[in-house]
Amino acid sequence: MLHIATPAGVRAIPLARPDFLQWRGAPPGDSYGSKLFLEHRGRPLFAEFIILELFRETGWSGLWVDSFRRRFWADPGTPAQPLPEAIARLIVKIYGRSGFPRGCWDIICWKDGEVIFVEAKKAGEDRIRGTQSRWLHSGLTTGGLQPTDFLVVEWRTR
Repeated sequence: MLHIATPAGVRAIPLARPDFLQWRGAPPGDSYGSKLFLEHRGRPLFAEFIILELFRETGWSGLWVDSFRRRFWADPGTPAQPLPEAIARLIVKIYGRSGFPRGCWDIICWKDGEVIFVEAKKAGEDRIRGTQSRWLHSGLTTGGLQPTDFLVVEWRTR
């Protein structure tokens, strides 16, 4: 568990700590301002896409929330995707207004009426920001979510 301070106090959120392989080939394209390319099944991907792929392998659907370009992506190299209507409504409820949701966690996955927000953090280099803490708080208080509907993935390379 990872303990995150929110406006209503500290919340314990599930935590995963996977190891990923660093991509050893040439960078395949845009690195989004120096994001690290990792290797997943012979492909260069960002950590967010690897995590999304792992969820998909267990039957979840999902999208990467690209705050840099303000889009939602299913896969690299494919057009941006719209959110399913129920997920879009949940995000507006949590965010409190329409527009691209500032502070939304990196990945949104859904399956059989369940939703999970996933935040990817590189171990030792990244931390939960204030906007992300407020997103968690709002998800728990106005979004009707539980701490188990959130996951922090603190990844490292090997």
